[in-house]
Parts: sequence; C-alpha cells; structure tokens
Amino acid sequence: MSRAENDTIGIQTLADFCGHIREMDVVLLLVENVRHHRKLKGMTQEQLALEAGMERSYVSDLERGQRNPSVRALGRLAEALGVRPHALLEEPAQ
Repeated sequence: MSRAENDTIGIQTLADFCGHIREMDVVLLLVENVRHHRKLKGMTQEQLALEAGMERSYVSDLERGQRNPSVRALGRLAEALGVRPHALLEEPAQ
C-alpha cells in the first residue's frame, strides 16, 4: 500500500471516528466543544486550566483556535470537563 493510500485511510478513519465531520475543521470543532462544556459546567478558563493542569493562557489560546492540542492535552481537558475525550470531537446535535 502506498503512503498516499495510508494517508487517505488514516483520514477516512479519523473522519469516521469523529462522526463524519463534514466541512468543519477538527480544531474548530474542539474549540467550540471545549467552550460549550466549560460554560455548561459554569467554569472560567482559569478554573478549567487549574483542573486540567494547564496555564490559563493555554486554554485561552485553545478557545481562540491558536493551539493545536496533543491527544494528551485533549484527555486532560476532557477529564477536567467530566466528559469522554470523543465528546470534544463530536459535531453538535442539529
């Protein structure tokens, strides 16, 4: 299998995992979901950062789409928000 085929398969698999994300960028989807779940919990960026073991500026940058978080950071954010990591990558219900 060629590298191009592997890349395509990887992207297809990620798209399937994320609930067939249509045109929305995954980072923007993460940004919206982090902000949504943070506000549902009544948390400030500072409180979320403290719970996730991050700097407040990192959470702020993330919510402005200025950061591309690692899988580890995604897990820490999800834990601090009390959701499963995949919930931060799902499209909102229509």
